[in-house]
Amino acid sequence: MIFSMKTPHFNTNDGRPSLVFVTYSGLGDLVVALPLFWALRPHFKVLPVIQPQHRVLAQLFIEDEILEGYFPIVNSLRFSSDPLGHVKICWALSNLRPEVVLIYGKSLLALAAFLGFLRGGRKLFCDPMGFTLPTTGSFKMLTSTGNRTRDHLQFAEKLGILSRPDCFGFSRGAIDRILIEFRPNMDFPSYAVVAPWTSTAYRTAPLRFFRECIEIIVTEGDLPVVVTGTPQDHRAAANLFHGLKHKSVKNLVGATSLQEMLGLLAGARFLLTSDSGNLHLAWLVGTRSLAVFGPTAPERIFPEGFQERIVPIRLGLPCSPCEFSARRYRCPALFLQCMSGLEAAHVKNMLLKACQTSTGETGD
Repeated sequence: MIFSMKTPHFNTNDGRPSLVFVTYSGLGDLVVALPLFWALRPHFKVLPVIQPQHRVLAQLFIEDEILEGYFPIVNSLRFSSDPLGHVKICWALSNLRPEVVLIYGKSLLALAAFLGFLRGGRKLFCDPMGFTLPTTGSFKMLTSTGNRTRDHLQFAEKLGILSRPDCFGFSRGAIDRILIEFRPNMDFPSYAVVAPWTSTAYRTAPLRFFRECIEIIVTEGDLPVVVTGTPQDHRAAANLFHGLKHKSVKNLVGATSLQEMLGLLAGARFLLTSDSGNLHLAWLVGTRSLAVFGPTAPERIFPEGFQERIVPIRLGLPCSPCEFSARRYRCPALFLQCMSGLEAAHVKNMLLKACQTSTGETGD
């Protein structure tokens, strides 16, 4: 069993053709596709393939009428988890027979589709890493623009949809509901959230940097801090909190669900993080973020005008970003200089300015 179909708000009799969207397995990859979903919805029954860990978020999208349904897969689409998973997905989709399948970045799945394992319908493929396949009658190759949001909207353009939607997150009504229903009980009315960890080590700034930033926020910015993370981050959190004696620093590492994290972020003055899933959650609820970028770059991910919500923190080395280049992660000193060289003193003014910004404001 590959798919467990779940389409609670899915009207199969309205005449719109069905469209399946497959992308990378990260939370941010799903969030970045929201403008595409919004553009396609009047014309297609849009059903993204959802990783098991993202079902809760997908359900929130349905409740906010961004999605109408989704296909949650039983197993991961990661090749390392299931080498034959991409072929299995093709077989399962062949049985569903969607009129259109959009594939972003999953080159093995695209190759399987190109070789005929995915029957019926149009297949459109775009790969930000530059992997290419020949265009055939039913298989179309799109060239990456260098920005994921624009790449996704290319799919819409190829399907004859030229609208430019402004849906990049939850509606105001959904954010208010998240605040009321899911925000954890806090000891202080105003706070900053610090989320140091990511799922990939090369995107994570040093703990030393985050500890020093917390000191600045609490002592000079006079703003309490809530530190969050997953249960897997407990050991690293112990190192982070070692030496931090402030009562206004609250440890919620491993203690929040996805809904509670959204509620926490929706009520925060700002988020300090690396390029992580939490950055995308803050984006969804409209909370300003100060985010560390080294191998990656927000210009390659978010839509134009992202600076209203995201303030990048980076050293500006000539080799950065390297994620989509031939020099990917190949630092001459055998470590990521763009991350290890970060100093809290370099961003002190940025932090203090964020401390003075009211909750809900995006800043300059």
